[in-house]
Amino acid sequence: MRPEFSRPLAVERIGSTGTEMTIDADAEECQALARRFAIPAIHALSATFVATPWRRGGVVLRGEVSAEVEQLSVVSLEPVKSQIAESVVRYFQAAMAPGHNPAVLGVEALEDEEPEVISGGAIDLGEIAAEELALALDPYPRRPGEVFRDETVPASEDHRPDSPFAVLSRLKEQ
Repeated sequence: MRPEFSRPLAVERIGSTGTEMTIDADAEECQALARRFAIPAIHALSATFVATPWRRGGVVLRGEVSAEVEQLSVVSLEPVKSQIAESVVRYFQAAMAPGHNPAVLGVEALEDEEPEVISGGAIDLGEIAAEELALALDPYPRRPGEVFRDETVPASEDHRPDSPFAVLSRLKEQ
């Protein structure tokens, strides 16, 4: 299955000093990604990446993903527009033959995660931008000033809900 937003970068095209590439999703790709992420709309999605050689056939990819998205407020279900700007750093390594130890090849574990394997001699910059956008989406979007109120609890400032330990203490007494 082909990703909704695909911009493959052949690893062999990356120069010794690196390669810079800017990508933009068209309207059709934005609509397809909005369906994938179950949000009303993605109005714009773009990314700028710099790919540089890294350790024996590997690649380090650095860049910025920016987007304008529309989500639904978890409080009012009204549309909420937001701007997203995320920095990206990803590491890729060439596929190794079975039984090879990554440490022997100089590809030891990174602090945050293992490098991704380069598949088919290319890195899909569009899919990386889409993944970063998905991670940056607000899981609980709200319009400015919106607050969820539990109608079963009085809305006074001096009323604070009991801590879980206080509730357990009362249960123990009963």
